[in-house]
This record gives sequence, C-alpha cells and structure tokens, in this order.
Amino acid sequence: MAKVTTRNGKLILDFTLHGVRLREQTSLKDTKTNRKKVDKVLKQILADIENDCLDYRTCFPESRLLGKIQKIQLEYSMQENQASPTLDAFAEIWFQQQANKLRPHSLSGYLNYYQKRIRPYWEKTELASIKREDILEYRAALLKMVNPENGELIKPATVNRSLQILRLIIDDASKQLQFDSPFIDIPFLKVPQKIWPFTEDEVEQIINAINPNYRTYILVWFYTGLRTREINGLRWKSVNLQAGVIHVVEVYCERVGFRPIKGEDSNRVVHMSLRVHEALVEHYEQTFDHLDSTVFKTQGKDTPVNNSNFCNRAWKTVCKKTGIAYRSPVHIRHTSAVIWLNQGINPTVVAKELGATYRGEVIRTYGEFVPSLTFQKNLSVDSLLQRAYQSPDNNPIDSLQSIDHQEVSE
Repeated sequence: MAKVTTRNGKLILDFTLHGVRLREQTSLKDTKTNRKKVDKVLKQILADIENDCLDYRTCFPESRLLGKIQKIQLEYSMQENQASPTLDAFAEIWFQQQANKLRPHSLSGYLNYYQKRIRPYWEKTELASIKREDILEYRAALLKMVNPENGELIKPATVNRSLQILRLIIDDASKQLQFDSPFIDIPFLKVPQKIWPFTEDEVEQIINAINPNYRTYILVWFYTGLRTREINGLRWKSVNLQAGVIHVVEVYCERVGFRPIKGEDSNRVVHMSLRVHEALVEHYEQTFDHLDSTVFKTQGKDTPVNNSNFCNRAWKTVCKKTGIAYRSPVHIRHTSAVIWLNQGINPTVVAKELGATYRGEVIRTYGEFVPSLTFQKNLSVDSLLQRAYQSPDNNPIDSLQSIDHQEVSE
C-alpha cells in the first residue's frame, strides 16, 4: 500500500510500480505542511501509474533507481503486448536512457526528428515484427514527404537523419529484447555537398575582424586545411615547431573526447607556411602549459574549443560584422584547398595535405574554383612541400628555434 514515511527526519514516498516496491526520499522535513505536499504528489503518482503514463524521470530526476525503473517499464510493456513492445513504447524508454548519454541539444534534436518523421509511421508497430522490407518502404515514404514550411520535398539529409535515429532505436531494442535487427544493408541517400570557399580577401577580413581570442585559431585553420575535429583536437605534442609541421594523429569529439584518427590518409603530416609558423610560435609562448594540452582552448577553460559555442558566437558574429555571406565553418577547409591550388601547388601535394584519398578527388572537387589549375611543379611552395615529404620527421617540439622559410609564401 502506498504511503508517506520518514527516514532520518526526511519524508519518503513509498509505493509500488508494476509489482515492485519503490521508495524515494525527499529533501523535506517531517512537518504537517510538508506531509500534505508529499501526500498530494503521491496521489498524482498513483493516478499516473493507474493510467500508465508515469514519467519517472520527471518526478525523480536525480533518482538512483532510474535504470531499474526503465527495465521494469520495458518488461511490463512486453507483458502487456505479449510479444514485443511497440516501437513507440520502446522509444519512450530509449529516450529516457539516452538522457545521460547525449548532450541536451542533441537529445532534443533526436526527439524532434522522432516526433515528426518516425512516430507517425511506426508508433503502433511491434518491434519484433519489423522487417527489412518495411524499412525500405519507410524510406520510400520519406522521399515523398513534403516540408510544410516551403512546400518542397524533404532533403536527402533529413531522410538519412530519420533513418539513422530509427536504426539506433531498433538496434538497441534488438540487443535488449534479443531479436535480429532488420536494419541490415539499408543504403542511405547520397547528399550533394555544395562547395562554397571564401576568397582570399574574405579570409583576411575574417581574420582581422574575429574575436581576438579566436584569431590564431582561425588563421591556422584557414591555412592548414584541418578538419573541425582535427584542429579542435590538436595538442602541442603533435606540433613540431622546429620542423614546421603538424602531425595529425587524433581528433576531438565533445561526446567521446580524444580518439585516434581514422583512415590511413587522414593520419598525415601538414606543413606550416611562414605565417602559420609565426602565429603558432607566438601562441606557444603565450599559452603553452604541457605537451598533452590542446593548442586551442575554450576561453577561460582548460578544454578544447567548443564547436557549437564558436559557431554560435564568434563565427556567426564575424560573418555578420564583415557582411560576408554566412556558411558553415566546414568551408574553411575547402578554402585552404582552393588557395593552395590557385598558388600552383600540385594537386597530389594538396591531397596529402588535406588527407584526401587521391589527387583526382581534389581536382574533381575544387577544379571549378581554380581556372588555371595545372600540374606543374615549378613554384617554390610546391617544391618546398615536396622536399619536406622526403625528409624524415622530427620529434614534436624539440625547440622553438626558427626554421628557414625563405622559400615559403602564403
């Protein structure tokens, strides 16, 4: 029987959920007024249990029993359905489980996609009954969906995102409920990517106008062609100022932290221009802590640059301030490639600097932005980079001694 009890002078809610006795302690002292408040809460909980709509996490967000409750609710749902829960019943529990794994805005985005694109189609479908053919039919249905805001068909990226979230839910369900996941060899749609590099004048405007805390960060990014996670995960132990090279060996993701870089081509050596080298030497002298510390940190913190914070504050602000058409920072990397190619650097060398698979990929991707693209190797920068690839690598940060950059040009 549900009741309000006490422990160490604090009120406790004592009730049963699906045959399991639960006790949750409050921070309220045992007074007449507080007992009335807790009695009212208990009655509401019992009503929600009766109507099978209890949101345990909302009632007790700090409870140590949340994992146990999720298992209880899942098992109860299975018993009610006599086979397996519906996708909607499992998804409700799944989202509660992800609350401690995903960042709030990521969880909110997942939930938004689920409510709009997934739930209306699957909510009454038993998980164990879903077949591969059903998922393919769902993908076809997504391709016919219209965005009510503009009256156009939803984009391939939206279709893929919906399929990705559905796969996460179904794959977790297959592990917990012990059935084979039907999400096997389901092809995702190809998403056309528009390349929109900045001009060299725009690059200089951005470098000069951006928040000074990010000036070196953005300069190095523009002239090294690193990926977002590569520059955010760059640590001093991977920067060889004496040799003028950056060893790209790991990336940083805010969800999982540092991890080794994937792909043989992505694991590479990037050569600094004179301007990048001078900026990093100055930055080293001002900010260096230890070899394992990141080169670029969030302002006021000893953590890597937060990409969302950078985009929403510094990046959008500088684009608005300079009047430059806004585009995602991913185009910084594309800008590096176009600048190098316009300087006459061999596409093979550019491919190595970018971590691309082969020179043909570079030519195909950036050729339209480089009218004078040739395969000559007679420019000083090209020659310097090629000689650098033939020389043995040095250990990171042997010293801060300058290197001869007489042949280097931006």
